[in-house]
This record gives sequence, structure tokens and C-alpha cells, in this order.
Amino acid sequence: MNDIKIGIVSLGCAKNTVDTEMMMGILSREGFNFVQKPQDAQVIIINTCGFINDAKKESIDTIFEMSEYKKKTGVRGIVVTGCLSKRYKELLFKDLPEADVFLGTENYHKIVQAVTAAYNGERKMFFDDASIDYTPQDRVLTTNPHSAYIKIAEGCNNRCSYCAIPFIRGDFRSRSYESVLEEAEYLVSIGVKEITLIAQDTTKYGRDIYGKACLAELLKKVSDVNGVKWLRVLYSYPEGITDEVLDVIYKTPNICNYIDMPIQHFSNRVLKMMNRQNTFESVMGLIKKIRSNYPEMILRTTLMVGFPSEDQEDFEILKKSVIKARFDRLGVFKFSKEEDTKAYEFDETVSEEEKGTRHKEIMDIQKEISYKKNQERVSKTYSVLIDEYDEDIFMYLGRSFEIAPESDGKIYVASKSQLEIGSFYDVVINKAEYHDLMGEAR
Repeated sequence: MNDIKIGIVSLGCAKNTVDTEMMMGILSREGFNFVQKPQDAQVIIINTCGFINDAKKESIDTIFEMSEYKKKTGVRGIVVTGCLSKRYKELLFKDLPEADVFLGTENYHKIVQAVTAAYNGERKMFFDDASIDYTPQDRVLTTNPHSAYIKIAEGCNNRCSYCAIPFIRGDFRSRSYESVLEEAEYLVSIGVKEITLIAQDTTKYGRDIYGKACLAELLKKVSDVNGVKWLRVLYSYPEGITDEVLDVIYKTPNICNYIDMPIQHFSNRVLKMMNRQNTFESVMGLIKKIRSNYPEMILRTTLMVGFPSEDQEDFEILKKSVIKARFDRLGVFKFSKEEDTKAYEFDETVSEEEKGTRHKEIMDIQKEISYKKNQERVSKTYSVLIDEYDEDIFMYLGRSFEIAPESDGKIYVASKSQLEIGSFYDVVINKAEYHDLMGEAR
């Protein structure tokens, strides 16, 4: 039975990417085969996202799209896993006959049973025995082979009023130092040079198992793993970014000077309704401290527009604060009403059209900030990790420490000699655009 051909569609965030890679590792160890095109598979696994309405729609649309292959090709079954599957398991099992088997977000040890059941035309659900115990070898990278994520914790305790993650993935649970280090050592052994630590809130790491926040200590330990050339951490809530964390990042040569801190808003009234722990004053104070004491630190954030009751005054505070903060990277979400959250009960006062307008305004402001910051990078030399070669434009694509994988822009690199994918080269920047840079390898 292990000669079943598997196709995989992975949606959503980097945390989902890790989950997909874990499932692929288990299946690979058991001898299953993977195909590039879903239509060539016998069983398709869809790792869904259920964070906001757009993501849920994409997940449902993908299930319908993949189910068409059951009618037209040799696809015999579909396994649906991930956040959407966990959140709406009974409803989907009842109302979505296009899918055969549903699997929970932490039940990947049963992926072989799930695939086998789907292949045999059975309809089943697997939602028990949740665990975050990882075996490092049970993983097949879907990212560039020189860059990988490590998920250091599962779940969340923050209870932001708009977020359904705690209802989907449960309370915050850290992995042990030993577990994370074992995975880091394994990844380096298979050629990974850049490791990115992720969790729903990385600054909470360790509180549940060590009695205190231990992100700084974890960063030290992973940075000491022989072969880790770049280490970065994402999704660090501002209230947990301590001087110790900043010092470790800034003073450790192979840790990228890059802080990703989702703040959502700058209006204290809106932040209170969001049940956020950060305030206008605390975030601005943190930014000032970082700019003063850690001048090379790259700052990235995520904002939300259109939260219930966000009025024009709140939005003006947001706009003026974005201009003042001058983040290096910035993303914006439009508020999405999610069942089971406190904000689901709030009256929506901002129309979808207005949400779109506000989204564009913030992005336009950030576009100008990013362009000016990129112009300041012209003539500078950066160590660039080469990710790929684009045959259409005859240029390499890479990133400096300032650019996180997948979420930020790229550096287009011209070179008179052949460059090795996954290696570092000094690149002189000679042109800057809004999001991307262009340069030449020395």
C-alpha cells in the first residue's frame, strides 16, 4: 500500500509549512511517493488555513478544485488537514463530501492511516492524541534546501479579541531546548544554513515549561549549533521584546538583526478593544530604544485596519504613527470577523469598501517609506544568500540579513561568473525599487 502516489497542497503561514513538511517526512519514511502535480496523485493532502475569511475561502476553493481530479484523473481520495479542518471538523465532514478524511492540526502521527483510508474510499476523522513531539528526521523540506523554519511552540495564550488561533491550536506549549536543538542539528546536517524560529508568539517561549520567558537563551543555544550561518526569529510580540532578547540578537554574529513585532494598531482605544498588551506609548518607546541602541536593526510589523468601531480619528493616529515609526517592513490585514472570538460579537462599523481604502492608504504610506529606505542602501555592500536563478532575466535572486524568507522582497543579483545556490556572496547594490533591490556580485 505504500506505493500510493501523494500530492500535497500547503496553504497559509510558515507554521503550516512546517506541519506539511512533518507529514511528508512521515510518509517518506514509510515509502510513499510524492508527485509534483496534484492531478498525477492517487491521494491529495490539503493543509488548510482558517485564520481569516479570505484564507478560509481559499481553502474551500482548493478542496473543490482538487475534488475535480477525482472525476477526471486517477485521484482516489482527499485528506484535509490544518486549521480549517480542526476548526470546523464536524461541519466540514457533514457538508463537504468532496473530501474523504479530516485530520487535526497536531495528529500527524496518523497521516499514514489517513492517506490509506482516503485511498480506500473511506470517510474518517482523526482528531485525538494531540502532540507537539517532533522527530527531526520526520521532515521533508519544501522551502529552499538551505533555509528552513523551526516551530518552537504550538498554540497561544494571548486571547486577542479578533483571533481564533487559541480555539484552533490550543494553549501555548513550548518545545524543550533539547528538542529544538536536535532539530537544528539535523537541519544543518542536511545542508540548511539559515534557520528561522517561529511560533504564534515567540517571546512566550519557555514560560510554560521553564517558568520564565527563555527566548534569549534559546537563541544563544541555536546560534551555537555548528553550521548555522543565519538565525532569525519571527512573530515576537512587542511586550516580550526585552533588553536581553535585543542584546542577544544584536551581539551574536550569526543572528540576523531583524525584529518582527506584530503590533496591529497605534490607537490605544482600538488596542484595548483588541485585548492587546501593547500601547501607543510602549511601542513608540520600544522603537525609539531600538533605533537609538541597535541602529542596524531591521523592524517589521503587521497592522490591522477596519476593526469594529475604528473611526477616522483612530485611523489618523495609525497613519501618523506609521509615518513616525518608519518601519523597514510592514504588512496590513483587513479585519475579518471570526466565530468564537470576542470581536465576533462587535458591531461592524467599517464597510468592506472602507477597509480596502484604509488598507491602500497605509500601504501607500509604507511604499514611500520603503522606497526611501531602499534608496539609502544603494552603493552599500551586503552579504547575500543566493536562493535561486531566474533563467528568464538571467539574474540570481537572493536576500541579505534584512530580508526574511517569503515575507519580504528580494535582491536581484547580476554576476559575470556562476554563483552557487545556497551560498553567500558580497553584492554591491546599484539600484533600488519600492520592495526589491538590484546589485552585482563582487
